Amino acid sequence: MFFKNLYYNMKDIFQYVGLSILYNICYIYSQIEILSNKSIRYINNIDPEIINQFKKITFTNKNTTDDLHIEFIKDNTIVKKINKTEYLFITGKNETDETDETDETDETDEYDYIIYNDLSILPNNIKINTNTKQKIEIDNLNFELSSIKFILVEVIVNGTFYKIDLKTDKYNFYVINNTLNKFFFNYYMKYHYTDNFLYDLNIENNIHLRIMDHNAEIYNIDLNTDSIVLKNNYYIITNN
Repeated sequence: MFFKNLYYNMKDIFQYVGLSILYNICYIYSQIEILSNKSIRYINNIDPEIINQFKKITFTNKNTTDDLHIEFIKDNTIVKKINKTEYLFITGKNETDETDETDETDETDEYDYIIYNDLSILPNNIKINTNTKQKIEIDNLNFELSSIKFILVEVIVNGTFYKIDLKTDKYNFYVINNTLNKFFFNYYMKYHYTDNFLYDLNIENNIHLRIMDHNAEIYNIDLNTDSIVLKNNYYIITNN
């Protein structure tokens, strides 16, 4: 009863204090926003490039930069991992450039292969570039999905069978033109296979594959000599 009476007696004061606090919060926010805009305009008048570099560093455009991550593979190890913004910055490109003049300082042909991860959807579609000497336009990457899905895929290492999934709720390797060779499966076993597999660099030349395809046909593949290329079908080819 005491607190009830206190509330009715102090009701107007509580409302006044609450409105005052809300007003001051809104005022402070608006002043910070005004000061921030003035500062940006001032810096932009002095040196517009500072603002451009700041936008690159802070990844202002999330929808077009953070949705793509790129892994550079050398000797079955990820030696560099960057996103789209960092790639464009390194190569001297940005999404507003109108010229083709670039400083491709990343030297992509020094890597064994490059993996592009499309993070815009789940599962992440993953594209494999095994021809690193061929320059790929980052803005024109095609993640067209293959209609193929194998019933069973097993990697055989030193006589031991490991069941693997090329598509899970996290990633999808069934992308057209992906080449699944011994380098890919070495990468997969090192970075995607987690069920008590101790990665050993010596497996590179002791790795085989067994698949049961969509027609329930079983193929044993020597990855030292053959690879799988995904289309809207799949092809087993002999390595050059």
